[in-house]
Amino acid sequence: GGSPVESEEQFHPDNPFHLPHPSFQTQPFQQQLLQLQQQQLLQLQQQQLQQQQQQQQRRKQIDEEEENRRRRRQQQAQAEAEKALEERRAREAREAREAEAKLAEAMAQPAAEEAVPEPAGVPVLIVHDAADDTQLTLRIGQRVHVTEHRTEHGWVYVSLAEPPASGNAAGWVPTFSVDPSARIPGQ
Repeated sequence: GGSPVESEEQFHPDNPFHLPHPSFQTQPFQQQLLQLQQQQLLQLQQQQLQQQQQQQQRRKQIDEEEENRRRRRQQQAQAEAEKALEERRAREAREAREAEAKLAEAMAQPAAEEAVPEPAGVPVLIVHDAADDTQLTLRIGQRVHVTEHRTEHGWVYVSLAEPPASGNAAGWVPTFSVDPSARIPGQ
């Protein structure tokens, strides 16, 4: 019964038209196949190991490049800071020389050119108590310098001729407190 290939009687190993029957496979062939598979597995493992090593080398190279960039940035920042410090010192030295030259020039000028002292100011005529920090408290006996700043409502901006150690030295006051020609309200 069956096909001629399945019949052992019709199979002749020297006949090139017949494939070997599975039952004729030998043990060495299976061992060779197993060795081939093991070799392929070993090659694959070696390739994976090489890839891992290459990735590690690349990571190391990237880390080294980043460290080198960081060092260069740090060196550049330090160089810029040193340059700025050097420039500041040179500017300060130049300014000091200029100030010394101006002082020497001022001291060499004749005494006739000395500044005229500021006028003593006008006397306070009427006491004023400041209502807020924009106003100035005035007392009889004080002297003030009157500015050009005036309001339509009878206020003038003044500064004390002798500023106090603390408190306001200038502020708004009623014009009649310092100007005898000003009209006092209600009179």
